[in-house]
Amino acid sequence: MNDKRRAKANRAKRMLEAALLIIESLMDAEESALEGIPENMQTRVERCEDTISNLEDAKASTEDAIRQIEAAVDR
Repeated sequence: MNDKRRAKANRAKRMLEAALLIIESLMDAEESALEGIPENMQTRVERCEDTISNLEDAKASTEDAIRQIEAAVDR
């Protein structure tokens, strides 16, 4: 990988790292919201849990993308 492409890859990595921070913030907010939901509102609890699960998947995918870019840059 030449310097120009390496710089682009590093820029993409920084963008993914920023996205990861946003995803983590959303997860924290959703988990806080979940804690405030009364138990008698089961549908809302389930939606909140599904949202957290989706965000966890997004976080894992983003972390994997960061690792993949790091591996590409290190070659």
